[in-house]
Amino acid sequence: MTSPAPKQPAKKSSSGRIALFASAAVLLIVGVIVAVSLSTHKTSSSSSSSSRPATPASISAPAKVSGQAPLTFGSMPEVLYVGADFCPYCAAERWALVDALSRFGSFTNIEEIHSAPAPEAYPSTATYSFANSSYSSPYLVFTPVETQTVNHKPLMTMSAEQTKLFTALDPNGSIPFLDLGGSYVLVGSQYDPAYLAGATHAQVKSWIKQQNTATGQAIVQSADVLSADICVLTKGQPGSVCHSSAVVQAAKAAGITLP
Repeated sequence: MTSPAPKQPAKKSSSGRIALFASAAVLLIVGVIVAVSLSTHKTSSSSSSSSRPATPASISAPAKVSGQAPLTFGSMPEVLYVGADFCPYCAAERWALVDALSRFGSFTNIEEIHSAPAPEAYPSTATYSFANSSYSSPYLVFTPVETQTVNHKPLMTMSAEQTKLFTALDPNGSIPFLDLGGSYVLVGSQYDPAYLAGATHAQVKSWIKQQNTATGQAIVQSADVLSADICVLTKGQPGSVCHSSAVVQAAKAAGITLP
């Protein structure tokens, strides 16, 4: 199945745990931390460095999908992301997604932003926006759809085909939503956004590089799991990524069989 380039709708937010989704064609169990609904708004406590966890995170993995047609763009596997700039859980997941995808290609014009301020949950979380970005890879196509701005204004709109897919696999309409080639689906963030509390973009980048904090480890370990899923789609290419010890270990822990 192919999916054209997006442009985006509007709706609001609410946190919640996602456990089980079923449709006529698909039954999947999604063990995620949290997700934000596109239809309701939720308030939360303020964010500060003092509330940032110091212990390692529990990392969730995308669920294996059964009965779903391959998601492709032309001859390459496609990764579809649906989120919104205001969303703090999207903010957390973007760090892992950018880390993972950067192993297979490169981004241009990716913008550093913060999620929505209080009273939004995990206010002003440092992150990226995919709204004006481009991604180039010889292995896959990345299609991001940021549905709203930080101020909850319409930004991009899903195509009819993307909307149909999103509704079938994510009937609660929660974000972030990630479909990796029609083989794996993630609804929600892989780790708690509290790990980013009070952090600047520069700090998060440093933690990812050094992996000497619980935050950096949470992001990189999440990226390793996403990389393992992507390696299944790319048939083990590139080998420098798919045969790396970190990705092999992540695949083994998540029950992913690498090519």
